[in-house]
Formats: sequence, C-alpha cells, structure tokens
Amino acid sequence: MDRLAPLAEQLDSLNGDSTYRRALDDQRAKLDDPRELPSAKVLEAMEASGMGHREWGLEMSREHQQTLREEGLSPDVMAAFEKMTADSLSEQDEMEQAENQPFGEFLEQYLQS
Repeated sequence: MDRLAPLAEQLDSLNGDSTYRRALDDQRAKLDDPRELPSAKVLEAMEASGMGHREWGLEMSREHQQTLREEGLSPDVMAAFEKMTADSLSEQDEMEQAENQPFGEFLEQYLQS
C-alpha cells in the first residue's frame, strides 16, 4: 500500500482532488482492521440474519433481483444492449449464410482434429 501512495498522489494531482488517496486510505484501513474486509461484512450479515451461507446468498440474490427489476435500465444502457443484440443476430445470420459444409462433414473434421 505504501508503494501505491506516490501513484495515488500523482493521479489526484491530475484530477485536482483526493479521490485516489482516499481510496488507498480506505483499503489500508481494511488491512489494519480485518473486520472491515468485505468477507467479514458478509459473515457478520449472515450471522445477524441467522441464515446459512446458501440461504443468505439466495436471499441476497432475490433482493438484488427485485431492486434491479424496480429500477430498470437507463435508456442509454437499454439502447446499448438492444444494439448489441441486433449486431449479434446479424453476425449470427452472416455466419449461418456462409456455412455451406454439411454438418456430418463438419463433425467428422472436428472429431479428427
């Protein structure tokens, strides 16, 4: 962590703030007090809930799923996903059109390689 301090200072000087130094300090605090580690927080939450690992993990998944469904995606993100979908389908179509080898031949070549 100490060796990263000069880099954090340099990055902060470019940004004109202390974002990187604060981030480094936050990580250093986790090393100084292992109760601040994400894994310790998970264990603490599991213990407080009275659930086992599997049950707690499933409950967290359900909660995150519900949150994501309620909040939805921003229009920009949705548009990006729709474009990726269209591009992928177009690419798949092009690949399928280019295939002219019978599947049996393809399989035989594949199994020989």
